[in-house]
Formats: sequence, C-alpha cells, structure tokens
Amino acid sequence: MFTSPTSRPTGLSRKCCANSLFDALLARLSSRDDAKIILLPRSDAQRLEYEKRGWLNMIMPREALDGANLIAAADLIISAGGTMNREAAALGVPAVSIYAGQWAAIDEELVREGRLQWISSREQIESLQVKKKSRINPRAARGVKEEITRLILE
Repeated sequence: MFTSPTSRPTGLSRKCCANSLFDALLARLSSRDDAKIILLPRSDAQRLEYEKRGWLNMIMPREALDGANLIAAADLIISAGGTMNREAAALGVPAVSIYAGQWAAIDEELVREGRLQWISSREQIESLQVKKKSRINPRAARGVKEEITRLILE
C-alpha cells in the first residue's frame, strides 16, 4: 500500500496558475485502491468542491498540520505552488509540480537535479510512477540540515 500523496491545489483566484492537471492527477490517484490522499485545500469553497466528488481515499484536514512531518511521512508531494515542493526536495521526498505559471530558478534547478518532477500534460500524468517508500529512518536524514543550508546559500 502506498500512502499520503500530499496535494495542494491551485488557487482558484489566480488566473495565471489555473489548469486542469491537478484535478486529472487527483482523479487518477483517487482511483487507486492503494492510495491515501491528503488534500490541503486553499479555501472553504475549494474544500466543498472536492468534498462533492466523494473520493473515499481522500482526507482533507480541517486544522493546520505540521508541514515538515507531513512531507516527511508522504510518499509523494504534489503541488501547484512552490514551497511544499521545495521542502519535499530538501527532505528527499519525491515531489511533482503542476504549476502552470512562470517558474522560479530554484524550481528549474531542482528539476535538473532530478529532485522535482514537472508535469505539464495528461500523458505525463498517466506515466507517473508512485512508489511506497521504506519506513522513515531519522538516522538516514542527518544531511537534511546541511542540504537546507546549501539550498539557501546557493
């Protein structure tokens, strides 16, 4: 079983970033019996829109969660923004961006390094491979502080 592709939808009010890829990706993941999706809606209206879909394997927390622990526990982070994807890349968690606007230089570098995947078509959604990661081993994350420092200083 794979769990917790943590997802952050596009902002409905941001015309530059609106695209249908996020919903298509969620629909694909929601059809998997081995998936558990944690969706962090940006507004009450967005929450209601996703609740209407009735996806049984989707959780939408009503309160704030500890982002770092949520990312660390996830098998995959999917976001139409940048912060969660960058944090995931720093923590070594696979991250997928479906952001349709102008990319920041750091995001382009993370793609070049293979630490962030960019999805810009439905064909890429169909070929997305999601793998259950092994158990979290805090001792294996010793380089996280150094990696975050390196990313900030570059």
